[in-house]
Amino acid sequence: MSDNPKDIAAVALDKVPMQLIPPVAEELMARVLAGGNAKYGPWNWRDRPIAIQTYIGAIMRHTAAIRRGEDIDTESGLPHMAHIMATAAIVLDATEHQTLIDDRPPARGSRCDTTQSFGDT
Repeated sequence: MSDNPKDIAAVALDKVPMQLIPPVAEELMARVLAGGNAKYGPWNWRDRPIAIQTYIGAIMRHTAAIRRGEDIDTESGLPHMAHIMATAAIVLDATEHQTLIDDRPPARGSRCDTTQSFGDT
């Protein structure tokens, strides 16, 4: 922390520390979003509701590619991680603007308790 009064004031006012976002992440996410803009139009998820399952599927496909050892998306030429960031950003923005359709399966209790196997009751 510096002794700069502006730095101290910023902390005191609980300002969002935007300077902590790595510029490379910002730039690559913007490039992915520009590709989506060219295909679907700017801010299209605010114009028409979007289904979260579609975006979960996209995140899963990019994650699977990374797990296979593929860093760059063959269609865009951009990192899969940047696609994941852009996709998550769209879902967050759609949530904020109430254009996200929650089409996840209904919750019926959690089977994620790691202390039991799926066969245990």
